[in-house]
Amino acid sequence: MWAVVQKKSEQNCRNRAKLEDGLLHRTGSKPFRAIIWELGGKDENPPTLEKMYFETRKKKNEALEEPAVRKYDQITEVRRSQPSISTIDLIETCFKPRMSHVICFGGAVKPKDLRSSRLVEAELMTKLNNKEMKMLTDFHEIE
Repeated sequence: MWAVVQKKSEQNCRNRAKLEDGLLHRTGSKPFRAIIWELGGKDENPPTLEKMYFETRKKKNEALEEPAVRKYDQITEVRRSQPSISTIDLIETCFKPRMSHVICFGGAVKPKDLRSSRLVEAELMTKLNNKEMKMLTDFHEIE
C-alpha cells in the first residue's frame, strides 16, 4: 500500500516540476467557476483574466510569489498594449498552449470553446454589418 502512495507522490512531484515557473493556483479544491461567480459572474460581469490570475495565485493575505508577479505583469502589459485582444488570444500569448483546458477557467473550459464563441460573435457581427449596409442601400434607393 505504501509503495502505491509513494509512487503517486513521486509522479505528482514530477508533474508539478513540469509546470511553467511553478505557477500553481492557490484555490485548493474550490472550483474556478465558483471563484468566477463570486468575482462578478453572478452579476453577469465576470472577472478579467488578470483578476482571475491574481485571485487564484495569491495566498490569503500575502503578496504574489515572484514567478506569479512576473506572469501577472506580462498579462497586464499585453492587455495594456492590445486593449482589444480576446481572452483566448491573451492566454495563448502569455502561456504555453494547452489542449486540455484554458488556464484560469478550470478543467471544463477548452480552448475550442472560447475560439468557437469568438467565431460565432464575428459571424454575427458580419451578418449585422451586411444587414445594416443593405438597409442603407435600400434607403438610398428609395430617396
